[in-house]
Amino acid sequence: MADEVINNLFEMDGDNDSIDSEIALQQILETPGLFQHVTRSDQEGLETVVGYFRIDFEPNSQRHILHVPFSPPFKTIPQVDTNTLGEQEARIRITDRQKFGLRMEVILPQITDSSQHMIIETIASEITDSQ
Repeated sequence: MADEVINNLFEMDGDNDSIDSEIALQQILETPGLFQHVTRSDQEGLETVVGYFRIDFEPNSQRHILHVPFSPPFKTIPQVDTNTLGEQEARIRITDRQKFGLRMEVILPQITDSSQHMIIETIASEITDSQ
């Protein structure tokens, strides 16, 4: 079933494979055993890692630490963009960014009274030598 879920995350868009973030959000939330989906591509001199991560906040919590490894590592420290998908609000602070991965803190606006799930989208990229 996991292979079917992952295959459903891809939407053909001309010559490029792209991930539909709405489908990723729905599939990850609906599939109890799927906590992350990461793809890596190198197209026309731009190497990119795109990851979707489901994180769980326990009751009476406000902060979650997320580590995202890059394997193999990038050649340089990549540019990183990250945000939440869905309606939940959170502040995402990248606390360490390296060639081999990154560490981020996801902070809710207030302490939760009950368990919450959230999807974090992370895009890391570097310009590569296209020769």
